[in-house]
Amino acid sequence: MTRFDDGKTGPITVLYVNDDRSFADLVRTKLSRCGEIDVETATAAETAIENLATTEFDCVVTSYALPDGTGVDLLEQIQAEHDDLPTVLFTGRGSEEVASRATRADVSDYIPIRPNQESFELLARRIETLVDAARKRAAADRMTDRFRRTLERATDAIYAVDTDWRIEYMNEKMGKRVDRDPEEVVGNVLWEEFPSVVDTELEDRYRTAMETGESVSFEQYVGEPFEYWVDVRVFPDEDGLTVFSQEITDRKQQQREYQELAEEYDALLDTSGDAIFVLDVDMSGQDPEFTFAQLSPGYETQTGLSTDEVKDRTPRDVFGEERGAELAANYAECVEQREPISYREELSVAPDARFWETSLAPVIVDDEIVRIVGIARNVTEQVQRERKLEQANQRLEGLIEATPLTIMEIDADGEVIRWNEGAEEMFGWSREEVLGEFNPIIPEDQQTQFDAHRRAALNGKPIRGKEIQRETKDGRRLDLLLSVAPIEDSNGEVTSILAVLEDITEQKHLENRLRSLQRTAQQLSAAQSTEEIANIAVDAAVEILGFEITGIWEYDEREHALIPITETAEARELVGESPRFDPGNSLAWKAFDTGELQVFDDVREVDERYNEDTRIRSEIQVPLGDYGLISTGSPTTREFSETDVDLFRILGATVEAALARASREAELKRQNERLDQFASVVAHDLRNPLTVAMGFLEVAAETGDPDHFEKVETAHDRIERLIEDLLTLARGETTIEDREQIDLGAVAREAWGYVDTSEATMEVAEGVPVVAGDAGRLSQLFENLFRNAVEHGGKDVTITVGKRADGGFYVADDGEGIPPEDRETVFDHGVTTNEGGTGFGLSIVEDIAKAHGWTVSVGESSDGGARFDFDTSR
Repeated sequence: MTRFDDGKTGPITVLYVNDDRSFADLVRTKLSRCGEIDVETATAAETAIENLATTEFDCVVTSYALPDGTGVDLLEQIQAEHDDLPTVLFTGRGSEEVASRATRADVSDYIPIRPNQESFELLARRIETLVDAARKRAAADRMTDRFRRTLERATDAIYAVDTDWRIEYMNEKMGKRVDRDPEEVVGNVLWEEFPSVVDTELEDRYRTAMETGESVSFEQYVGEPFEYWVDVRVFPDEDGLTVFSQEITDRKQQQREYQELAEEYDALLDTSGDAIFVLDVDMSGQDPEFTFAQLSPGYETQTGLSTDEVKDRTPRDVFGEERGAELAANYAECVEQREPISYREELSVAPDARFWETSLAPVIVDDEIVRIVGIARNVTEQVQRERKLEQANQRLEGLIEATPLTIMEIDADGEVIRWNEGAEEMFGWSREEVLGEFNPIIPEDQQTQFDAHRRAALNGKPIRGKEIQRETKDGRRLDLLLSVAPIEDSNGEVTSILAVLEDITEQKHLENRLRSLQRTAQQLSAAQSTEEIANIAVDAAVEILGFEITGIWEYDEREHALIPITETAEARELVGESPRFDPGNSLAWKAFDTGELQVFDDVREVDERYNEDTRIRSEIQVPLGDYGLISTGSPTTREFSETDVDLFRILGATVEAALARASREAELKRQNERLDQFASVVAHDLRNPLTVAMGFLEVAAETGDPDHFEKVETAHDRIERLIEDLLTLARGETTIEDREQIDLGAVAREAWGYVDTSEATMEVAEGVPVVAGDAGRLSQLFENLFRNAVEHGGKDVTITVGKRADGGFYVADDGEGIPPEDRETVFDHGVTTNEGGTGFGLSIVEDIAKAHGWTVSVGESSDGGARFDFDTSR
């Protein structure tokens, strides 16, 4: 190893090789006394080579004779591996042959040992001289290497020539530019290596610099075969020239283009209708200064400014400090970039000239920007349109975010690129979870449908109001109404799909319930009885509407009360058997009586409730016309929505219609039964007295006995009474429309006069009420009651017409009365216990009472006879 590579200085380290240890010690001692020389010894060539491999030495000194060869052989081997290491052959075997071998081996020095001479002092001086020279060479080499590395790293192309114009150096950058290998051109004459530069301005400048010794810089175009522009800097010295150059072809091209552009602007300035302005640029100060030089006619027309008004004035002078500073900043940017720039600016010079698209171009002369040419296009209308469009877009974005609908956008691959708040609320995924991901709302069984919709939209086909199903994050299926619009780019290519989804799950559920209610209406239309109708209704309330606590009440005319028909099992479990509702004691009766639907969010807050401790909190009560009431409830407050109320109202309407139909059919049945009775009377009851009359008339004709005519007359009387009763029954329960105030006492007295009362008596008690009704029909009512009392109670029966405590009236007698077991049938048509009776009297009484809206019942009088009570409260 050598110690010259790292630039070390200080004591000299010498490796001395000699197998004579005593002489080696002598050399070490002598040399250390002659200077700062440290000596290490080796006894053989092999040992010396090993030491050199591990230790740094400044010089190797060897004797000629060594155990494993000669010193010359050793030094030859060392020179082959360490050509910069000084070597000295120091031997007492001096001869011409040894000296010759040392010279051929390129040994640094050969010193024979002479008796009586200062051989050791000479050796020390030679070692010092050789080592000093080696150290200087190493330092120079290091400097040269460092300089070369610096040149190679330089951005410039560099080469150097000597005074004979021979190339001494060329860096890689220059070599690449001229397509030469630097190592191959070094040593060649510049003019011979590059003959294309001979007799050019470049040669003249180089030779002038060499002759004058003065540095020079210039821009030069180098012709064929290179054809490029360079910025050249030449530095002469006593050894020749060093040339630094940068290629500026692109820059020169840009300058030419800018120059041409500026010239074109100047040419167009006077002829163009555009708003063109020219600025002079002053670059003498720290910051560029700008003054207006000229305005085109188009600029003057559009802005109202003229060249005379602005010439030699700065932007601040023309437009004010604030706006002028903004304009100057834009002009400064153009100068800094040294190339055209474009921007939009606000410069209000007229109501319709406020916003401008401005383009600036520098005019460069001799690498200096001397002017700026600007073209300003009035874009006020465009900006206003853009701002309106932006406002519309902002409103649209606000609408998209505010709408409860899902608005989403997917790209051609099905990945989500828009997901509004409505989508987050409807499906449960946040924007962060879905943006950039495949559409997550598609159920597996709907994937084919989704792909078909996506392909159709990508082909430009919109979708309007398509019913689909999609899935939420928690796995719920939603019924949705889908509308899709393809989104096109500026080239008309569909790049994405905008989808709007409306949740119609509740609507579909409502539709299903309405269809179920329609089926219920069909079932109700086939029901035959009130009980069957009620059962169908409460089942529908539970199964279709989910109202588990539901009951139905029927209005009973005779009882003048709402009587429960049926209720759901849960209703019975919650409140027990449904109660009867009499007038004025419940919310149910109020709803029925007023005919108005009632909804209660909390029944306990209402004073008129039937049960103070009711467990029902929410309740809906729907009157069923004159037929009764249907009610549903819940132990929870505010349980029923408006939709629930509407659906229950619909159910109530269908039940009311079914009850009306059933009532009409029952009435029709009664009418048919009445017709049957009429036919029976005509076929039997009229035939019997008619046969009697005809028979006795025939006997009277045969015998001439006039007593038989009394039998004929009696039969005719019975026929007349039957006909009158049949006519009365034919009028039936027709409701009294035109009513008048009737004094019942007066009507009773008048009717008493129409009846063959024999020895019977009739009393009208005090306070007999005045009622609204038909006097003729009421007279028939009393006539039938009086006749019934005389026929069944005896000729001397006493009859009383009196007032009931509730405002109604009664007719009582002191006859035999009506057995309890017969009281249920006394109002049926054709029922009589009197041989001469028609059996229609009391049925006519009931029909007249019903026509007035009253009820009649039969019982026992205080005297043991019959009593007929009339409830006129309705």
